[in-house]
Amino acid sequence: MSKRIEKMPDRIMGRSLNYKVIPTVCNLKNMLSKLMDVNGDFRQLKQWEKRSYKAYNIDDIKLNILNQIKAIGRL
Repeated sequence: MSKRIEKMPDRIMGRSLNYKVIPTVCNLKNMLSKLMDVNGDFRQLKQWEKRSYKAYNIDDIKLNILNQIKAIGRL
């Protein structure tokens, strides 16, 4: 696994990425992959992807996330 990903914090916007995570079809990784596929266009996300997007307050950090993903090449 990439060292950049290993340095990812346990919490994003107050939500834990590792503790008490409810498995869903649209986890954070899936939603971020879809967001990359649609070039960051929130309107093109499915409803369950939008819920994940809003729950993690991605709008505030979207550009940073997209730039980092582009820099490492993929999720």
